[in-house]
Amino acid sequence: MKKFFAILVSALMVYTMMTPVMAEGTDTIVSNEEQFVNAINDPTVSSIVLNEDFTLNTMVTIDKDLVINFNGKTITYDAAEKGDDIPAGIIDITGDSNVIFTGNGKITYNKDSDGGYMNSDSTGYCIRLNKDAVLTIKDGTYDSGLTCVQVDNNAKCIIIGGFFRADIQYDGRYWLLNKIDNSSSVFEIYGGTFENFDPSASETENPEQNFLGEGATVIKEGSNYIVSHEHNQEIVLAGKNATCTETGLTEGKLCSICGIITIEQEIIPALGHTFVDGICTVCGAKDPDYVEPVKEPEVILPEVDPSQPSKEISVGITSETAKEDLANDVANIVNDIENGNTIDQDEMSSETLTALKEEIANESVINTEVIVTTLKEEDVPESDMEAITKALGNKKVASYLDINILLTAVRKDGETIELGNLNRLDKPMTFTIVIPEDLKAEGRTYSMIRVHNGETTTLATTQNKDGSLSFTTDRFSTYALTYTDAKPEVEVPDTAVTYNYLIGTGILTACALTGVVILRKRYSK
Repeated sequence: MKKFFAILVSALMVYTMMTPVMAEGTDTIVSNEEQFVNAINDPTVSSIVLNEDFTLNTMVTIDKDLVINFNGKTITYDAAEKGDDIPAGIIDITGDSNVIFTGNGKITYNKDSDGGYMNSDSTGYCIRLNKDAVLTIKDGTYDSGLTCVQVDNNAKCIIIGGFFRADIQYDGRYWLLNKIDNSSSVFEIYGGTFENFDPSASETENPEQNFLGEGATVIKEGSNYIVSHEHNQEIVLAGKNATCTETGLTEGKLCSICGIITIEQEIIPALGHTFVDGICTVCGAKDPDYVEPVKEPEVILPEVDPSQPSKEISVGITSETAKEDLANDVANIVNDIENGNTIDQDEMSSETLTALKEEIANESVINTEVIVTTLKEEDVPESDMEAITKALGNKKVASYLDINILLTAVRKDGETIELGNLNRLDKPMTFTIVIPEDLKAEGRTYSMIRVHNGETTTLATTQNKDGSLSFTTDRFSTYALTYTDAKPEVEVPDTAVTYNYLIGTGILTACALTGVVILRKRYSK
């Protein structure tokens, strides 16, 4: 068993050494020649990252789009034996591949002096391009025997940076960059340092050629030719508006050749919320520190305007302090409930009291509305009608009214529900009645008959200067506005004549009666 386990571990170690490691995203990490060759030959791999230095003993051909990130590591060319029939390490790029070298690494070779195959008689290459391949070299060091990059057919090499050198010359000059004669291949040089080689006047071509790209220039420092370019601003880095919670960015620009930022993007600070009543007016977020203000209870009273003529009886409240008085009365009831005090059953029904207690416990806002409704005779409760009829006497009914104080509750979610009626107040409330012209008459007097819990009470009314009436009450139920007209005057005879006539007639009658009595007495005797 131990032997089998040891064999299994050894097999796994070998497999790991040969198989590229897939990193997060699309990068494939390689640490040796075998993994590198396998990754290049794998059509699904589009990005390679070197994790270790290694020696390349065989040619590799890239025929796909690929990014090689050297990650600061070195690939060293070598061969198993010396001889022209043994291929040395070299990278061929062909087809219509689009390849990028980045990561500031290095390609070099195992020199003859170090036991390698390359010597003064060999023509070593780092990279060769043919067909329609495109290679972009962003940086790195390219140390060749004779040629760093050779292009043929319609291939194209774009060099943005890096250091290029060769150990040997051919025909008395250095061939760092070599364009095959009569091919349509292209070099575009925008940056980099070239040892003993002027890319603006390449002598490897006939006639010599300028490999510099548009806007690029070269200067010579000692044996080095240094190329630079004027950065353009063709690539725009999109800005982003700041939000209440996230920073934004100003617009920036990149050089389309080398990717250097030419206009830096600046951070725009987050705007911060603009809260109004606990809600951000910009994004709608809720203020976590917002405390909902305690809503003041609302009191709604019926209104009348005694200065305006009315076609029907209208009842309302004109007192400026009525709202405050009613609000205080209801507040006292709420306080009594919160303090556990007993509520008089005459103030409200048990159902209303139960509902009110529940809404107070739920911290609902208790509102109040005085409602005056004109009733038709058939709408008056039968028992109330009987009580009113008994109390009328010689009065006539102008209108039947239902006056109630409705309690409502506004819950935290905004829902409004009716709780019931408040039947009695601690402080009486004064109502104003506007009488239409057709109900007014000379000498006519008005009063209110109230029926509350079966008890009938006649309430006096006050005649106001504006022609309206007022009455005061502290109980709310069925009312009848009544009126009484003055009796017509009767003509009376002259009182003096009548009085003398009656006196004279009385004396004569008395004398006659007296005579009769005397005669009767005399006759009796």
